[in-house]
Amino acid sequence: AYKPPAIAASTNFTAAVFIVHGGVFTHRTVMIIAGAPFDNIFAPSFFNYLPYLDALIVSLLWTFGLIIMLNQRLNAEMTEAKEHFELIFNTSPDAALISRLTDGVIANINDGFTALTGYNRAETIGKSTLAVNIWKDPADRQKVVQEMSEKGFCANMEAVFLRKDGSQAVGLLSAKFITLHNIPHIISVTRDITERKQAEDEIRLLKDHLEQRVLERTAQLEESNRELEAFTYSVSHDLRSPLRAVEGYARILWEDFGSRLDDEGRRICGTISKNGRNMGKLIDNLLAFARIGRMEMQRSTVDMATLAQSVFLELTNPEERERIDFHVGPLPRAIGDPALIRQVWENLIGNAVKFSAKKEQAAIEIGCREEGSGQPEAGSHEPNLGAELLSSASHIPDSEIFYFVRDNGAGFDMLYADKLFRVFHSLHSPGEFAGLGAGLAIAQRIIHRHGGQIWAEGAADKGATFYFTLGKEV
Repeated sequence: AYKPPAIAASTNFTAAVFIVHGGVFTHRTVMIIAGAPFDNIFAPSFFNYLPYLDALIVSLLWTFGLIIMLNQRLNAEMTEAKEHFELIFNTSPDAALISRLTDGVIANINDGFTALTGYNRAETIGKSTLAVNIWKDPADRQKVVQEMSEKGFCANMEAVFLRKDGSQAVGLLSAKFITLHNIPHIISVTRDITERKQAEDEIRLLKDHLEQRVLERTAQLEESNRELEAFTYSVSHDLRSPLRAVEGYARILWEDFGSRLDDEGRRICGTISKNGRNMGKLIDNLLAFARIGRMEMQRSTVDMATLAQSVFLELTNPEERERIDFHVGPLPRAIGDPALIRQVWENLIGNAVKFSAKKEQAAIEIGCREEGSGQPEAGSHEPNLGAELLSSASHIPDSEIFYFVRDNGAGFDMLYADKLFRVFHSLHSPGEFAGLGAGLAIAQRIIHRHGGQIWAEGAADKGATFYFTLGKEV
């Protein structure tokens, strides 16, 4: 096994001392056996003092040897730590730099620094960072020193560096104080983020460009919508005059010449009058549809439960109310335009009444639910109107109150659900149920103006459920 030289020398000398001690003690033993006087044996002499002198020398040598051993071990550890530091310093992919605190004179750099700036060791060591001109803003070095003075370190400071070829590099710099030869230095490590910053700048430019395009397209769409609404309103208004003429002449023909007409002629007159009235309703609906986008919103608190009850009473007669099992659950108040929200209730409840007209015992339920609150609020008893539709609703906004109108009427096929809210489009033929197909489109436009959503779910001959949102209760 390896022994440090100092320990080996001390061991060898100790062995020699033990041999001398053995000789001294053997000589004394022989003299005692031979009967020599004790005064002669232990009389003061160099030979008798030699064991004590040897012990002192051995103690000093061992102490000296231990000191040398510890010093050698410390030197070995320091050498190993230095080698590890140099290995990490030189092989780091980031730019590493050691510079004097007072004037920034460079003591060492690594290959990562050369890769970042283009300067090698011969061009930098012994020169200050300002003389090498690696800072785009020379004040950045002072900022690093100031932050280190305040915190004891500098972490992830973004700085721009000048490369040897004149280009620029962006880096994240971190630094700490170290001492070399009793002189304070700064060791800094800089990570090159030039490509990342370029990518961020490109993304930012694209985002700004996209936002500008969106603003422009939004403005164009708003202008197109205004023009379309104005055109629709104008055309609908202008159609009233010729329509009144057609209806008027059909009525004159019926009243003044009805007796001269045969059955086919009277049928044709009736058809003209009927279609004229339908055309008038279409124009009224078209005007209402266009007017919704033009009218100014008058927001206030709306009592939804009272409004729904009132609308049902206005839309039905006593016979219908006797046939319909109508329930309104507790409904939270809403903020919106009372007249427009009333129109929504009229269209949705009106549809429920109309499409459940062929049921001997119709059921219409009005309720609400706040997403995440569990079952919807409804009346004292809930008829089986396909409650599973509610649990499968996929359009429910998170943390928002939604109202619903549910009936057990004709329902509809979900394959055609996307056509429900198209203006003048109906999933049922006019022979089955009267109507022009504008009510749901008008309701949707009103809901969208309030910033809400409207959707529906149903099944053929199993009823339908219409949902809409208007925001939180007040």
